[in-house]
Amino acid sequence: VTIAVGIIGATVMPHALFLHSGLTQSRGRAGTDADRTKLLRFSNVEVVIALTIAGLVNMAMVIMAAAAFHAGARSDATAPLDVLAEFGGLEIAMMAGAVIGAASQRRPVIVDGFISSAAALAAIRLCPAARDFCIFAHRSAERGHGIVLDAMGATPLLDLGMRLGEGTGALLALPLLRASARLLTDVASLDDVLSGAI
Repeated sequence: VTIAVGIIGATVMPHALFLHSGLTQSRGRAGTDADRTKLLRFSNVEVVIALTIAGLVNMAMVIMAAAAFHAGARSDATAPLDVLAEFGGLEIAMMAGAVIGAASQRRPVIVDGFISSAAALAAIRLCPAARDFCIFAHRSAERGHGIVLDAMGATPLLDLGMRLGEGTGALLALPLLRASARLLTDVASLDDVLSGAI
């Protein structure tokens, strides 16, 4: 019953909030063009607020429905593969596999953001040697990201408080990595300079 109420509420609530907003309740009350313009301006704000509240209510109802569905079913998963299977989702499992695959080929992986870091943590718990091939791009503003990074003993290259997604932290870290590689390969050593080899 709780699940059904949650699903129905999550479907109906956004529509109910919109229908009871000022935009629909006050049509026809505005007399002049200026009154209509003012009403429309406030109605737009009201609609945004109503839909934001509806979204939050929607999320709360989905969480409540999931909690009711899993009530009393506490997980005993502690092994890395069991935790990944129970909580990870296919995208995190795929990324964890990509990290392990890259490490097996001795290829570095730029880990960007909270979800990527969660996948890297799963990969490292499954295959600790994979940690040596992970380069952590940035620490996002999401609270859980710091916890995941700490669990891996990771110090990210950047800490800019970003939460943009779409790999933006990795894109910002890439020039730093390229510059570091060039410092190791293209800059003359002091011995080369003193010996006149350059």
